[in-house]
Amino acid sequence: MGFRAPSKIQAEVLDHLLNNPP
Repeated sequence: MGFRAPSKIQAEVLDHLLNNPP
């Protein structure tokens, strides 16, 4: 369970970067 939270956050961050490129 401890790995699911970071994984979810990581996925959200990656998705955010993909949707909002610099």
